[in-house]
Amino acid sequence: MSYEIFFVDLRHHSDWTAAMTAHEGVQDPGVPDELARAWRRIVPRALEILGEAQAEETERWREIRHAGSGLQLSVYGGDVSMQIPYGHEGEQADTFMALAYRLAALVTEETGLTAVDPQTGATIASPQPAAGPQTASAQAAGIMAETATWLQHY
Repeated sequence: MSYEIFFVDLRHHSDWTAAMTAHEGVQDPGVPDELARAWRRIVPRALEILGEAQAEETERWREIRHAGSGLQLSVYGGDVSMQIPYGHEGEQADTFMALAYRLAALVTEETGLTAVDPQTGATIASPQPAAGPQTASAQAAGIMAETATWLQHY
């Protein structure tokens, strides 16, 4: 079970739900050239943000994994998404969700795709400051922590 952030192309759709629905069932032709070029720009900047992380790629997919948080940024064909495993609480949830939101803003900047956090219903459109109570990532961290607590009891 993971907290997910999706990256969608809103240039041709009215909202993120329409963009996601329009993309369902599209055959995967491999990573599009434009996205592959963006990935080459994303990787060094993402590794700078995340610190200890690994990047891997094949013709069909790309991935960055952060061992400390379990965060994965993935490109499969033309689909881009981020997953952060539930289980982080307190300050750790704040820190990891702030990292996720900073990474989402970077991906948005480099690809032109819109980062959507379906858990909060918000888009992530600009660089995010460090963790703190007034940030968008703080709401996400609250959801992360609440879910982690719930999972421990069930």
